[in-house]
Amino acid sequence: MKIKSLRMLKKNKIKEKILKIKDWRNPFTIDGKKLKLNDKFNRNWLHDWQVYKSYNLNKIIKLSVKLNSTKIINKMSLLEVGCNEGYLSINHLKMGLKSILGIDLKQEAVNRANLIKKYYNLKNIKFLKKNIETLNSKKKYEIVTANGLLYHLSDIIGTIEKISNLTKDILIISTFKHTDINLSRIGLPNFSFTRSSTLRLKVENINLPGNGYKPLVMVPSEKSIVKLIKNNGFKTLIRFYPYPRLKNAPIHDSNFGFYIAFKKKITLKNNFKVQKKFNFFKFEDQLVQL
Repeated sequence: MKIKSLRMLKKNKIKEKILKIKDWRNPFTIDGKKLKLNDKFNRNWLHDWQVYKSYNLNKIIKLSVKLNSTKIINKMSLLEVGCNEGYLSINHLKMGLKSILGIDLKQEAVNRANLIKKYYNLKNIKFLKKNIETLNSKKKYEIVTANGLLYHLSDIIGTIEKISNLTKDILIISTFKHTDINLSRIGLPNFSFTRSSTLRLKVENINLPGNGYKPLVMVPSEKSIVKLIKNNGFKTLIRFYPYPRLKNAPIHDSNFGFYIAFKKKITLKNNFKVQKKFNFFKFEDQLVQL
């Protein structure tokens, strides 16, 4: 009884710390109640967007493992680059992955992720403060994810090269992108990514949880993403364009995409069956042999 009481006391203390935070970027629930958003820019759709993205990413991970067919999912490790508060990683854990590491360079975000981890007593998952742009690691992961990351990087080319070196089999990216024509639908100029520091768009409040650590956004073009993945040792790319249906959200299917990159060549033997099963995607230019 004493051990049980001590555990409850510890859990309640963690809960108190969680509830003191009033601006959670992700829709975690504590005792059945969703944590508060309180976004400074009145983006009330953010929690719905994270739920939508998490659902789709879990489907994509299952699909990519099935297509890669080298290991079963409970034998695979996953690295999430830019994990923020850990919401996506924690939802990926439910699929039975062997281990997950989430890294983020914001200590506050990592602290929040670890609070949730402790509250739910989650195993086989770690959250660490690491900067992917300067990370040196010899360990490789079967699956690496980078969601909402590319447009926060000052050196996208060098960072994707690092991420590729950490990837054994599968890289999954979700990102805002543009179609090499214009960015007017999301109010940004028509910039492809580049090493040049002149294409920095200082439009973000870096102190807002969930935003980048630098006040810049460089949105990659569709062609740039494909070329970048090809030049970093990946053999096949599958592209998906989803249709978000979120109230009051300035998000459109044309400026957001999911990308699965494989280190080996993948062939979709029956496109119709895959398309039918994953019918929440728009299958346009879905398979690209690099």
